[in-house]
Amino acid sequence: MGSGVDAAYPFAQDASTSNLPAGAFPTGAYQIVANNTAARNYYVLQNNPPRNYVMMWNMNMQRAFGQNTTLLVGYVGSRGVHNWYQTDDANIVLPTYDQASNSYFWPTPIGSGTVVDPLVGQTLDARWNGNSYFDGLETQLTEATNHGVEGQIAYTWSRCIDTSSGSAASDQYRNSLNVDLYTAPRTHRGPCDTNIGQTLTVHTMWTIPSSQNLHGIAGWFVNGWQVGGIGSASTGPPFSVTIGGDPLGTNAAIPFDFPDRIKGCKLTTGNPNSFINMNCFPFPNPVNRMGNAGRNELVGPNQYEIDFSGFKNTPLKRFSEGASLQLRAEIYNILNHTNFDAPTDHFQIYDGSGNPVPSAGLIDQTVTTSRQIQLGVKLTF
Repeated sequence: MGSGVDAAYPFAQDASTSNLPAGAFPTGAYQIVANNTAARNYYVLQNNPPRNYVMMWNMNMQRAFGQNTTLLVGYVGSRGVHNWYQTDDANIVLPTYDQASNSYFWPTPIGSGTVVDPLVGQTLDARWNGNSYFDGLETQLTEATNHGVEGQIAYTWSRCIDTSSGSAASDQYRNSLNVDLYTAPRTHRGPCDTNIGQTLTVHTMWTIPSSQNLHGIAGWFVNGWQVGGIGSASTGPPFSVTIGGDPLGTNAAIPFDFPDRIKGCKLTTGNPNSFINMNCFPFPNPVNRMGNAGRNELVGPNQYEIDFSGFKNTPLKRFSEGASLQLRAEIYNILNHTNFDAPTDHFQIYDGSGNPVPSAGLIDQTVTTSRQIQLGVKLTF
Protein backbone atom coordinates (compact mmCIF):
# COMPACT_ATOMS: atom_id res chain seq x y z
CA MET A 1 0.00 0.00 0.00
CA GLY A 2 1.49 3.25 -1.13
CA SER A 3 2.04 6.53 0.54
CA GLY A 4 -0.17 9.43 -0.46
CA VAL A 5 2.90 11.59 -1.01
CA ASP A 6 4.79 9.53 -3.58
CA ALA A 7 2.30 6.89 -4.70
CA ALA A 8 1.22 6.07 -8.23
CA TYR A 9 -0.96 8.47 -10.22
CA PRO A 10 -3.94 8.94 -10.26
CA PHE A 11 -5.00 6.86 -7.21
CA ALA A 12 -3.18 5.79 -4.09
CA GLN A 13 -4.19 4.07 -0.89
CA ASP A 14 -2.72 4.41 2.57
CA ALA A 15 -4.14 2.23 5.33
CA SER A 16 -3.29 1.22 8.89
CA THR A 17 -4.69 -0.83 11.73
CA SER A 18 -3.89 -1.31 15.39
CA ASN A 19 -5.37 -4.85 15.46
CA LEU A 20 -2.64 -6.81 13.69
CA PRO A 21 -2.00 -10.02 15.66
CA ALA A 22 1.43 -11.62 15.97
CA GLY A 23 2.35 -13.76 12.97
CA ALA A 24 -0.22 -12.14 10.66
CA PHE A 25 2.36 -10.33 8.54
CA PRO A 26 2.63 -10.66 5.62
CA THR A 27 0.07 -13.27 4.58
CA GLY A 28 -2.95 -12.28 6.64
CA ALA A 29 -2.10 -8.63 7.18
CA TYR A 30 -3.49 -7.33 3.90
CA GLN A 31 -6.95 -8.78 4.46
CA ILE A 32 -7.12 -7.38 8.00
CA VAL A 33 -6.19 -3.92 6.80
CA ALA A 34 -8.48 -4.17 3.77
CA ASN A 35 -11.46 -4.85 6.01
CA ASN A 36 -10.65 -1.79 8.14
CA THR A 37 -12.19 0.72 5.71
CA ALA A 38 -12.47 3.47 8.33
CA ALA A 39 -8.68 3.60 8.58
CA ARG A 40 -8.09 3.91 4.85
CA ASN A 41 -6.90 7.11 3.26
CA TYR A 42 -7.27 7.53 -0.48
CA TYR A 43 -5.59 10.13 -2.65
CA VAL A 44 -7.31 11.05 -5.89
CA LEU A 45 -5.86 13.30 -8.59
CA GLN A 46 -7.79 14.68 -11.51
CA ASN A 47 -7.30 12.62 -14.64
CA ASN A 48 -5.84 14.50 -17.62
CA PRO A 49 -5.69 17.88 -15.84
CA PRO A 50 -5.69 21.11 -17.87
CA ARG A 51 -2.61 23.27 -18.17
CA ASN A 52 -2.07 25.61 -15.24
CA TYR A 53 -0.81 29.07 -16.13
CA VAL A 54 -0.54 32.58 -14.70
CA MET A 55 -0.80 35.81 -16.70
CA MET A 56 0.91 38.92 -15.28
CA TRP A 57 0.97 42.54 -16.34
CA ASN A 58 2.18 45.84 -14.94
CA MET A 59 2.42 49.52 -15.78
CA ASN A 60 4.14 52.39 -13.99
CA MET A 61 4.86 56.09 -14.41
CA GLN A 62 7.70 58.08 -12.87
CA ARG A 63 8.01 61.82 -12.34
CA ALA A 64 11.03 63.76 -11.09
CA PHE A 65 10.58 66.78 -8.84
CA GLY A 66 13.79 68.77 -8.82
CA GLN A 67 17.14 67.01 -8.75
CA ASN A 68 16.63 64.67 -5.82
CA THR A 69 12.97 63.65 -5.58
CA THR A 70 11.23 60.99 -7.70
CA LEU A 71 7.63 59.75 -7.56
CA LEU A 72 6.59 56.36 -8.96
CA VAL A 73 3.00 55.18 -9.36
CA GLY A 74 2.37 51.71 -10.74
CA TYR A 75 -0.26 49.02 -11.22
CA VAL A 76 0.45 45.28 -11.00
CA GLY A 77 -2.03 42.55 -11.89
CA SER A 78 -2.15 38.81 -12.42
CA ARG A 79 -4.65 36.08 -13.27
CA GLY A 80 -4.12 32.40 -12.40
CA VAL A 81 -6.07 29.76 -14.34
CA HIS A 82 -6.50 26.04 -13.53
CA ASN A 83 -4.81 26.33 -10.14
CA TRP A 84 -4.31 23.43 -7.74
CA TYR A 85 -7.44 22.95 -5.58
CA GLN A 86 -7.30 20.33 -2.84
CA THR A 87 -9.55 19.17 -0.04
CA ASP A 88 -8.50 16.84 2.76
CA ASP A 89 -11.70 14.82 2.55
CA ALA A 90 -13.89 14.55 -0.55
CA ASN A 91 -15.70 11.40 0.57
CA ILE A 92 -18.63 13.28 2.06
CA VAL A 93 -22.39 13.47 1.85
CA LEU A 94 -23.06 15.83 -1.03
CA PRO A 95 -25.63 18.61 -0.70
CA THR A 96 -28.30 19.93 -3.02
CA TYR A 97 -28.25 23.50 -4.28
CA ASP A 98 -31.30 25.71 -3.84
CA GLN A 99 -31.18 28.46 -6.45
CA ALA A 100 -33.90 30.57 -4.83
CA SER A 101 -31.93 31.01 -1.59
CA ASN A 102 -28.49 30.54 -3.21
CA SER A 103 -27.71 28.00 -0.49
CA TYR A 104 -26.58 24.39 -0.09
CA PHE A 105 -28.68 21.98 1.99
CA TRP A 106 -27.76 18.55 3.38
CA PRO A 107 -30.19 15.66 3.96
CA THR A 108 -32.33 15.59 7.08
CA PRO A 109 -32.37 14.19 9.64
CA ILE A 110 -28.75 15.22 10.14
CA GLY A 111 -26.31 12.40 9.42
CA SER A 112 -28.78 10.34 7.39
CA GLY A 113 -27.05 10.88 4.05
CA THR A 114 -24.58 8.55 2.35
CA VAL A 115 -21.02 9.49 1.49
CA VAL A 116 -19.82 9.29 -2.11
CA ASP A 117 -18.14 5.90 -1.58
CA PRO A 118 -19.13 4.04 1.62
CA LEU A 119 -16.43 1.39 0.97
CA VAL A 120 -13.54 3.73 1.66
CA GLY A 121 -12.60 6.23 4.33
CA GLN A 122 -11.10 9.69 4.20
CA THR A 123 -10.24 10.75 0.65
CA LEU A 124 -7.94 13.57 -0.33
CA ASP A 125 -8.95 15.07 -3.65
CA ALA A 126 -6.85 17.34 -5.87
CA ARG A 127 -8.08 19.05 -9.03
CA TRP A 128 -6.96 21.90 -11.25
CA ASN A 129 -10.18 23.90 -11.13
CA GLY A 130 -9.04 26.79 -8.92
CA ASN A 131 -8.33 30.36 -10.00
CA SER A 132 -6.76 33.53 -8.64
CA TYR A 133 -6.83 37.29 -9.23
CA PHE A 134 -4.44 39.99 -8.03
CA ASP A 135 -4.60 43.77 -8.40
CA GLY A 136 -2.16 46.11 -6.73
CA LEU A 137 -1.46 49.85 -6.63
CA GLU A 138 2.17 50.66 -5.87
CA THR A 139 3.46 54.13 -5.00
CA GLN A 140 6.98 55.16 -4.13
CA LEU A 141 8.49 58.53 -3.23
CA THR A 142 12.29 58.54 -3.21
CA GLU A 143 14.56 61.29 -1.93
CA ALA A 144 18.18 61.03 -3.03
CA THR A 145 20.95 62.48 -0.89
CA ASN A 146 20.03 66.03 0.02
CA HIS A 147 22.00 67.77 2.80
CA GLY A 148 23.01 64.34 4.05
CA VAL A 149 19.46 62.97 4.15
CA GLU A 150 18.12 60.21 1.94
CA GLY A 151 15.00 58.10 2.22
CA GLN A 152 11.98 56.49 0.66
CA ILE A 153 8.25 56.16 1.33
CA ALA A 154 6.43 53.22 -0.26
CA TYR A 155 2.71 52.44 -0.07
CA THR A 156 0.92 49.45 -1.58
CA TRP A 157 -2.79 48.75 -1.81
CA SER A 158 -3.58 45.29 -3.10
CA ARG A 159 -6.34 42.75 -3.38
CA CYS A 160 -5.74 39.03 -3.94
CA ILE A 161 -8.70 36.68 -4.43
CA ASP A 162 -8.58 32.94 -5.07
CA THR A 163 -10.28 29.64 -4.34
CA SER A 164 -7.25 28.07 -2.63
CA SER A 165 -3.82 29.49 -1.81
CA GLY A 166 -1.90 26.27 -1.24
CA SER A 167 0.40 24.92 -3.93
CA ALA A 168 0.96 21.53 -2.29
CA ALA A 169 -1.79 21.23 0.33
CA SER A 170 -5.16 22.75 1.16
CA ASP A 171 -3.94 24.08 4.54
CA GLN A 172 -0.48 25.31 3.60
CA TYR A 173 -0.74 28.42 5.80
CA ARG A 174 -1.78 28.86 9.42
CA ASN A 175 -4.95 30.67 8.36
CA SER A 176 -5.84 28.13 5.65
CA LEU A 177 -8.89 25.86 5.77
CA ASN A 178 -8.15 22.18 5.23
CA VAL A 179 -11.52 21.16 3.80
CA ASP A 180 -14.03 22.66 1.40
CA LEU A 181 -17.02 21.79 -0.74
CA TYR A 182 -14.93 20.51 -3.67
CA THR A 183 -17.94 20.28 -6.01
CA ALA A 184 -18.50 24.04 -5.73
CA PRO A 185 -15.17 25.97 -5.57
CA ARG A 186 -17.10 29.25 -5.53
CA THR A 187 -18.11 28.54 -1.91
CA HIS A 188 -14.40 28.76 -1.07
CA ARG A 189 -13.70 31.90 -3.10
CA GLY A 190 -12.37 34.76 -1.01
CA PRO A 191 -9.26 36.76 -0.12
CA CYS A 192 -6.04 34.81 -0.54
CA ASP A 193 -4.47 33.39 2.61
CA THR A 194 -1.48 35.65 1.85
CA ASN A 195 -3.53 38.80 1.19
CA ILE A 196 -2.25 41.88 3.04
CA GLY A 197 -4.47 44.74 1.91
CA GLN A 198 -2.33 47.76 2.73
CA THR A 199 1.37 48.19 3.45
CA LEU A 200 3.31 51.38 4.25
CA THR A 201 7.10 51.43 4.59
CA VAL A 202 9.26 54.46 5.42
CA HIS A 203 13.03 54.42 5.71
CA THR A 204 15.59 57.19 6.02
CA MET A 205 19.28 57.71 6.68
CA TRP A 206 20.93 60.93 7.87
CA THR A 207 24.66 61.48 7.67
CA ILE A 208 25.27 64.07 10.37
CA PRO A 209 27.49 66.90 9.11
CA SER A 210 31.08 66.73 10.30
CA SER A 211 33.12 69.59 11.69
CA GLN A 212 36.48 70.12 10.01
CA ASN A 213 37.63 72.36 12.85
CA LEU A 214 37.68 69.66 15.48
CA HIS A 215 40.53 67.19 15.79
CA GLY A 216 41.75 64.58 18.20
CA ILE A 217 39.35 63.13 20.72
CA ALA A 218 36.77 65.91 20.21
CA GLY A 219 36.76 65.32 16.46
CA TRP A 220 36.36 61.59 17.01
CA PHE A 221 33.31 62.10 19.20
CA VAL A 222 31.59 64.61 16.89
CA ASN A 223 32.41 63.40 13.37
CA GLY A 224 31.42 60.30 11.39
CA TRP A 225 27.89 59.69 12.69
CA GLN A 226 24.95 58.26 10.76
CA VAL A 227 21.46 57.59 12.12
CA GLY A 228 18.60 55.90 10.35
CA GLY A 229 15.30 54.20 10.81
CA ILE A 230 12.76 51.93 9.15
CA GLY A 231 9.06 52.13 9.92
CA SER A 232 6.49 49.68 8.59
CA ALA A 233 2.74 49.39 9.01
CA SER A 234 0.26 46.99 7.45
CA THR A 235 -3.18 45.54 7.80
CA GLY A 236 -3.41 42.07 9.28
CA PRO A 237 -3.79 38.70 7.55
CA PRO A 238 -7.23 37.35 6.65
CA PHE A 239 -8.89 34.46 8.46
CA SER A 240 -12.19 32.57 8.55
CA VAL A 241 -14.73 31.62 11.20
CA THR A 242 -16.18 28.12 11.21
CA ILE A 243 -18.42 25.77 13.18
CA GLY A 244 -17.05 22.69 14.92
CA GLY A 245 -18.53 19.22 14.90
CA ASP A 246 -20.66 18.09 11.98
CA PRO A 247 -23.87 20.16 12.09
CA LEU A 248 -24.51 19.64 8.37
CA GLY A 249 -24.21 15.87 8.48
CA THR A 250 -21.42 15.66 5.90
CA ASN A 251 -20.19 12.44 7.59
CA ALA A 252 -16.67 13.52 6.64
CA ALA A 253 -13.49 12.67 8.52
CA ILE A 254 -12.95 16.43 8.76
CA PRO A 255 -16.41 18.05 8.78
CA PHE A 256 -16.92 21.73 8.00
CA ASP A 257 -19.49 24.50 8.08
CA PHE A 258 -19.66 28.29 8.04
CA PRO A 259 -21.92 30.37 10.28
CA ASP A 260 -24.16 33.06 8.85
CA ARG A 261 -22.87 36.62 8.55
CA ILE A 262 -24.89 39.78 9.17
CA LYS A 263 -24.12 42.29 6.43
CA GLY A 264 -22.85 45.68 7.56
CA CYS A 265 -21.78 44.37 10.96
CA LYS A 266 -18.29 45.15 12.28
CA LEU A 267 -16.74 41.71 12.28
CA THR A 268 -13.92 42.25 14.78
CA THR A 269 -13.67 43.95 18.18
CA GLY A 270 -9.97 44.80 18.42
CA ASN A 271 -9.80 42.98 21.77
CA PRO A 272 -7.19 40.15 21.65
CA ASN A 273 -9.16 38.21 24.28
CA SER A 274 -12.29 38.09 22.08
CA PHE A 275 -11.27 39.46 18.69
CA ILE A 276 -14.28 38.05 16.79
CA ASN A 277 -17.57 39.92 17.14
CA MET A 278 -19.92 37.02 17.83
CA ASN A 279 -22.97 39.25 17.28
CA CYS A 280 -22.14 39.29 13.56
CA PHE A 281 -22.23 35.50 13.13
CA PRO A 282 -25.46 33.73 14.10
CA PHE A 283 -25.79 29.96 13.88
CA PRO A 284 -27.40 28.89 10.57
CA ASN A 285 -31.12 28.21 10.53
CA PRO A 286 -32.14 25.59 9.47
CA VAL A 287 -29.14 23.71 10.76
CA ASN A 288 -28.72 21.64 7.56
CA ARG A 289 -27.95 24.77 5.52
CA MET A 290 -24.38 25.92 4.99
CA GLY A 291 -23.95 29.40 6.46
CA ASN A 292 -23.39 32.36 4.15
CA ALA A 293 -20.16 33.52 5.82
CA GLY A 294 -17.24 32.91 3.50
CA ARG A 295 -13.57 32.12 3.57
CA ASN A 296 -11.16 34.77 4.88
CA GLU A 297 -13.80 37.44 5.39
CA LEU A 298 -12.20 38.71 8.61
CA VAL A 299 -8.90 40.59 8.94
CA GLY A 300 -6.46 40.21 11.82
CA PRO A 301 -5.03 43.07 13.90
CA ASN A 302 -3.05 45.83 12.18
CA GLN A 303 0.71 45.60 12.60
CA TYR A 304 3.47 48.19 12.80
CA GLU A 305 7.10 48.36 13.86
CA ILE A 306 9.88 50.97 14.03
CA ASP A 307 13.56 49.99 13.84
CA PHE A 308 16.43 52.37 14.63
CA SER A 309 20.13 52.26 13.74
CA GLY A 310 23.16 54.38 14.60
CA PHE A 311 26.65 54.11 13.05
CA LYS A 312 29.97 55.71 14.03
CA ASN A 313 32.51 55.63 11.19
CA THR A 314 36.19 56.23 11.95
CA PRO A 315 38.72 56.41 9.07
CA LEU A 316 41.94 54.42 9.63
CA LYS A 317 44.18 56.09 7.11
CA ARG A 318 47.30 54.96 8.99
CA PHE A 319 46.60 51.44 7.74
CA SER A 320 45.30 52.24 4.25
CA GLU A 321 43.44 54.96 2.39
CA GLY A 322 40.13 53.05 2.38
CA ALA A 323 40.33 51.47 5.84
CA SER A 324 37.52 52.30 8.26
CA LEU A 325 36.21 51.13 11.61
CA GLN A 326 32.44 51.21 12.13
CA LEU A 327 30.64 50.86 15.46
CA ARG A 328 27.03 49.80 14.95
CA ALA A 329 23.96 49.87 17.19
CA GLU A 330 20.64 48.55 15.86
CA ILE A 331 17.39 48.45 17.80
CA TYR A 332 14.54 46.43 16.35
CA ASN A 333 10.99 47.28 17.45
CA ILE A 334 12.32 50.23 19.43
CA LEU A 335 8.85 51.06 20.78
CA ASN A 336 8.44 47.44 21.98
CA HIS A 337 5.05 47.33 20.30
CA THR A 338 3.12 44.05 20.46
CA ASN A 339 1.88 42.84 17.08
CA PHE A 340 -0.83 40.24 17.57
CA ASP A 341 -1.51 37.44 15.10
CA ALA A 342 -4.98 36.61 13.84
CA PRO A 343 -6.87 34.11 16.06
CA THR A 344 -6.08 31.21 13.74
CA ASP A 345 -6.05 28.73 16.64
CA HIS A 346 -9.48 29.87 17.90
CA PHE A 347 -11.56 30.48 14.77
CA GLN A 348 -14.30 27.93 15.59
CA ILE A 349 -17.05 30.02 17.16
CA TYR A 350 -19.78 27.37 17.67
CA ASP A 351 -19.82 23.66 18.39
CA GLY A 352 -21.97 21.33 16.32
CA SER A 353 -25.00 21.96 18.54
CA GLY A 354 -24.88 25.73 18.15
CA ASN A 355 -23.30 26.49 21.53
CA PRO A 356 -20.76 29.36 21.51
CA VAL A 357 -17.15 28.27 22.03
CA PRO A 358 -15.75 30.12 25.10
CA SER A 359 -12.30 30.62 23.54
CA ALA A 360 -13.62 31.90 20.19
CA GLY A 361 -11.56 34.82 18.95
CA LEU A 362 -8.78 34.44 21.52
CA ILE A 363 -5.38 35.63 20.25
CA ASP A 364 -2.59 33.80 22.05
CA GLN A 365 0.49 34.58 19.97
CA THR A 366 2.36 37.44 18.32
CA VAL A 367 3.98 37.75 14.91
CA THR A 368 6.98 39.93 15.77
CA THR A 369 9.54 39.84 18.54
CA SER A 370 9.84 42.21 21.47
CA ARG A 371 12.49 44.94 21.42
CA GLN A 372 15.85 43.54 20.31
CA ILE A 373 19.19 45.40 20.54
CA GLN A 374 22.19 44.42 18.44
CA LEU A 375 25.70 45.86 18.81
CA GLY A 376 28.51 45.26 16.36
CA VAL A 377 31.92 46.31 15.08
CA LYS A 378 32.77 46.35 11.37
CA LEU A 379 36.28 46.74 9.95
CA THR A 380 36.73 47.50 6.25
CA PHE A 381 40.02 47.87 4.40
